[in-house]
Amino acid sequence: MESREHKQWVKLVKKWQAHFWLLDWVFKIDTVDGRDAEDGDTAGKTTSQPAYKQATVTQFSDITRKITPEDLDKTACHEVAHVFWAELIIFIDQLIDQIPEAARPLAKRVNEEIFEKTTTRLTQVMVRMEQLAKSSKTKVP
Repeated sequence: MESREHKQWVKLVKKWQAHFWLLDWVFKIDTVDGRDAEDGDTAGKTTSQPAYKQATVTQFSDITRKITPEDLDKTACHEVAHVFWAELIIFIDQLIDQIPEAARPLAKRVNEEIFEKTTTRLTQVMVRMEQLAKSSKTKVP
């Protein structure tokens, strides 16, 4: 039986999947209690395979059960935004692989930082646009 937490997560991820026009992707939506050390204190994690249009979006319920419904919604949006960028990230990673080997670690770290900041900003924009649409009674896909 699915938990209430997982059902809410699935609902939010599917909503953002539609808002980002990613309905042609297959999403596996998971809830796990706990995370690996490399995941830090994040509330979610996303992996994707753009060539197959497949993504796994996971919430870490030990974190998400402590946050507000609004923050859970932002987390779902943020994780789906990572899928939105997936093809571009792979392209940039391929470009980075073409630069001198000594410069790659710095380029990869800077690239990850830029995409994380950009994903956070895109999340803020998408959440705000949804709020504006709701306040004006405009239908959002």
